[in-house]
Amino acid sequence: MKEDGLYNKENREKFNVIFPQDYKNCVMKYNGGHPVPNIFFFEDGGEGVFDCLLSYTNEYISITVTYDIITPYIPKGIIPFATDPFGNKICFDFRNDKHSPTIVFYDSDECDEQAIEYICSTFTNLIDSLHFSENE
Repeated sequence: MKEDGLYNKENREKFNVIFPQDYKNCVMKYNGGHPVPNIFFFEDGGEGVFDCLLSYTNEYISITVTYDIITPYIPKGIIPFATDPFGNKICFDFRNDKHSPTIVFYDSDECDEQAIEYICSTFTNLIDSLHFSENE
């Protein structure tokens, strides 16, 4: 995938943010990919599963379609970029910083602020923290 696929007119207008370079590099190489290992920790010690990156080229796991579906249920400035196996989303949180978003989890069973849980400060931190389940 080429970087301009991330920045076509539709995406620029829809998201109105500049995605972090580490994320752009990852998507250009692994668009729609499934990381291995794929387990991350929440601040409270709980675990989450990073199933796959949302795609810019596959409608089945499309970042734009996903964004359109969940936008009515999430605070403005939250943009999904990945999913877990249960329909929840891993998202950028641009609400406090338009240039350096934090990473949050969107729980599709909750609504508004209760649905958002902090994971880590950057996309690189998330990727670097991925590990295998201790039960495996």
